[in-house]
Amino acid sequence: MVSSPRGHFDAENLWVEYSVVGGGSVLALRAVDLSVAEGEFVAIVGPSGCGKSTLLRVACNLVPPTRGTVTIGGRSPAQARAEHKVGVVFQSPTLLPWRTALANTRLGLELVRRTEGTRTPEEMLNLVGLSEFASAIPMELSGGMKQRVAIARALTLNPEVLLMDEPFGALDEFTRAALGQELLRIWQATGCTIVFVTHSIEEAVTLADRVVVMSARRGVVGEIEVGIPRPRGPLVMESEGWFAAAREVRKLLRGASAQAVRSEVTEGSPHNR
Repeated sequence: MVSSPRGHFDAENLWVEYSVVGGGSVLALRAVDLSVAEGEFVAIVGPSGCGKSTLLRVACNLVPPTRGTVTIGGRSPAQARAEHKVGVVFQSPTLLPWRTALANTRLGLELVRRTEGTRTPEEMLNLVGLSEFASAIPMELSGGMKQRVAIARALTLNPEVLLMDEPFGALDEFTRAALGQELLRIWQATGCTIVFVTHSIEEAVTLADRVVVMSARRGVVGEIEVGIPRPRGPLVMESEGWFAAAREVRKLLRGASAQAVRSEVTEGSPHNR
C-alpha cells in the first residue's frame, strides 16, 4: 500500500557519500530536505558540486542514498521507476542517430512494452511542436529540436514527476529562452510535477513556482517563492516581481558561498573523512 507523502516528491534527511580511490570519501549531499507538491514546478540552483544532479540521480534510482529517503507519490525511487511514474531529461538528449524523431520518441514505450496509461508518440511529438519533423533523423535536427524530442520521449510514459537535469544547458541563450517558454506550455498541458536543475538564476525565476538554493556541503540553504502570475511570457523578465525574486536568489547564493568558504577553512577538506 502506498503511504501518504508530505508532497508529491519528497527528500527527507538525504545524505550521499562516495568512496574515493585510495581511501576516504566525498560528501555529495548533506541532510537534504525537500518537498514538492503535486503539479508544482520547482527549480534547484547552486554551484557546481553542491549535489543538485546527485539528488535527481537518487530520485531516478541511479544512485543509492547513504542515509535518508526519497519518495515519489509515496513510492521508493525503485518502485516509481518500475511503475513508470518518473520521467528523466538530461542535458544530452541521447537520441539514437539512426532512428527518426518519431522512432526516438517511441523508444520508451518499446522498452517497457506497454501502452496502457501512456500517451502516443505522435501526440507527444505534436505537443512539443515537431510533428512536421517526425521523419527527420537527429543529424537533421537542431540542438533545441533534439531536446524537444527527448522531452517528448519522457512524456510518452505519462510520468507523474518529470526530473530535468540542466536540459537546456548546452544550448545558446536564444534557443534556451524559447525552449523555456515551450516547457511552460508543455507543463501546463500535462499537469505533471517538475523538478528542474539549472545553473541559471534567470531561467529558474522565469520558469518555477519556487526556487530552491543548494550549497556545497550544506544541502538546501533556502528557497524563494516566485510570486509572479501565470502564464508567463518572454517579457516577464522585465517585471519588478521577476527582479525581486532574482535578487533574493542571488542573495541566498552569495550567503551560501561565503559560508562554504568558512566551512572549508574551519573543517578542512571534504576528503578523507
